[in-house]
Amino acid sequence: MSSFFHELPRLLANDPAFTTLNVDASNISDQDTQLLASALECNDTLTHLSVAANSIGADGAAHLAKAVARNQGALTLLNLSGNKIGNDGATALAAAMQRSSSLAKLQLANCEIGDEGASMLAEALLRNPRLVQLDMRYNRIGSKGASNLAAVLAADKSLTMLGLYSNRIGNEGVTMIAHALKKNTRLIATCLGENGIGDEGAQKVAEALSSNAALTAIDLRMNRIGEVGRLKIAQALRMRPPPSTEFADMYPGLKLITGMQLRRAAAQLAMPPSATSWNDSAILRYMWHQQDRSLAFWMLTHLRLGKGCLWAGLDSSILQMVLDHPIHYSEDLNEFDNEIAVDDEEEGQDDNESELDRVV
Repeated sequence: MSSFFHELPRLLANDPAFTTLNVDASNISDQDTQLLASALECNDTLTHLSVAANSIGADGAAHLAKAVARNQGALTLLNLSGNKIGNDGATALAAAMQRSSSLAKLQLANCEIGDEGASMLAEALLRNPRLVQLDMRYNRIGSKGASNLAAVLAADKSLTMLGLYSNRIGNEGVTMIAHALKKNTRLIATCLGENGIGDEGAQKVAEALSSNAALTAIDLRMNRIGEVGRLKIAQALRMRPPPSTEFADMYPGLKLITGMQLRRAAAQLAMPPSATSWNDSAILRYMWHQQDRSLAFWMLTHLRLGKGCLWAGLDSSILQMVLDHPIHYSEDLNEFDNEIAVDDEEEGQDDNESELDRVV
């Protein structure tokens, strides 16, 4: 028997202390979701529901979608990642999103969703002013789905985080997203890694970064971006405007781009010649100490990321330096040269292993 059956009484009782239900990998079937959905419809205390990595299909997603639409309580997060809900399940959830008064975070990673499902979710987002986070990593979304999601970004609705890692958007899809980012003032983080993006797409991303002041993090790892694309993005960082006044306190400028090696753009970033042998931590330290402090917020790095927090895996001293206050270092460049020689093999492993597991 699935473990969630033991939690049903508390769900039905509206226990005020029962706000989170996590039944990931509990062998929940479509039939089981009928019971869960019925209990959810009557509940007004649950805020987080996670049913990831179960045996839920399109029918099960439809049951939960109806419950979400009818639930007028406090539910803010629904996680269905790792279930084969497909386009039909995504379509059902899209309809529920338009009626939900509380849902703010929807996690649909690895759900076999294609362009059709992504387009339906995008249409719902245009009508939903509440959803702020949408995770659609590891799906089958191509340029058509990316085009519809780009329309959401261009409309500048409430969405602040969008996860599209490991889809099929390519240069065509990222071009449309980049164009939308020029108009967007809300999105603060997006994952576009492993999407077949090349130099052409990277150039469009660079154009967006040079004008967008809200984005704080973008993941471009595991794409096909070469030297031309890398240099275009590096140059764009130098031109990036400060955050808009409205969001200055919340979004202090770009903090992180993953998927590139700073030392390869050392000349374009006005670094000393010896910087071509430095690792990213050292370049970040040097730029904080030697150049305009605001530029340090905009620097590229591909340091390993941890689970649960966008910057969780950064070296603590670097993270504190960038986010909290300046730390003074010796101006002697020899100190850097002696301590931070690049290990190419290790650096390559970081690129492959530092997969962004969550958008938030």
